[in-house]
Amino acid sequence: MKNDNRKLFHSQNFLKDPAFVENLINKADIDHNDSVVEIGPGKGIITKILAEKAGRVIAVEVEEKLYTKLKDKFKDRKNVKIIKADFLKWQLPSSPYKVFSNIPFNLTTFEKQNQEI
Repeated sequence: MKNDNRKLFHSQNFLKDPAFVENLINKADIDHNDSVVEIGPGKGIITKILAEKAGRVIAVEVEEKLYTKLKDKFKDRKNVKIIKADFLKWQLPSSPYKVFSNIPFNLTTFEKQNQEI
């Protein structure tokens, strides 16, 4: 089977089940003493639960529409900071932090063109 050479531009899969997300976060051993950098918060389902568990959440979102919605959604949460940036170009914090993310599929794969699978 040949690779069809299509690019994966919009391969985001937004999580919808808060219980599933909470279970994942519990397995990550995040508590009120932790600062967490969230890569690509999307619609904020992970951000919301992280904000309840972590001392500080820094959510880095590249897409303008999502960033704007997140800023509004978390405007009253003192422990959440929403940043508009490409995470791959963003400077990481100098203080200790944990990372949590639901990274888009296209950022975690690479494409080998014109090769048989």
